[in-house]
Amino acid sequence: MDENREHHSIIHEVDGGVISVGTTYYESGHYVTICPHDDATTSDVSYIALDGGYKTASVHWGNATYRYDDIDAFWALSIFAATLSVGKTANAIKKTGTLVHTTEHAAA
Repeated sequence: MDENREHHSIIHEVDGGVISVGTTYYESGHYVTICPHDDATTSDVSYIALDGGYKTASVHWGNATYRYDDIDAFWALSIFAATLSVGKTANAIKKTGTLVHTTEHAAA
């Protein structure tokens, strides 16, 4: 496990809520989370996690989490920065990445 970590986070206010973006830098890469809160999104995405060290993305969409390979974290973050849309960012990841795993969750 990497001992040298640095974490930053920011809150974006949007209609209906906020979206938090957290970034952790560590020796072998970086990890980014994008999480809508309250009614910050009309999509069914509850979080996006990006691992720059492994070039993967996990998208929790509805009752499942989808893991995609071949995703550059800074590219995905730039999509979010340009749109401030969790749904558009998730759709871009879905179109660009390689789906490698799906985990179904029990309905709440």
